Amino acid sequence: MTQAAEPFDDPDSAPIEALLQRISSARVVLLGEATHGSSEFYRMRARITRELIEHHGFDFVAFEADWPDAQRIDTDVRHLDIQPPDWQAFARFPTWMWRNTEVHRLSDAICVQTR
Repeated sequence: MTQAAEPFDDPDSAPIEALLQRISSARVVLLGEATHGSSEFYRMRARITRELIEHHGFDFVAFEADWPDAQRIDTDVRHLDIQPPDWQAFARFPTWMWRNTEVHRLSDAICVQTR
């Protein structure tokens, strides 16, 4: 793993062109994570996802999340006119993993690309 790793200092400015070149022709790209809450990982995952959607023709994103909560994002992305339930999304466990700026920015980026 050490030989294959490509370290970087900042997820917002790290060079990802070589990575995108390697993965952009795949049918499925899995961007898992082992940190459950690291801002840096979430920002990099969002950046890679945006690039794959905007420049490489990807049009499907799946999240590991509670469906009732994730349905709110799905409804926005697909521009469905469904009245949300009267409870607050992503207010249950694990709130710190979903109710953060990085996930909000990622869902906004995905929504913009589908308009």
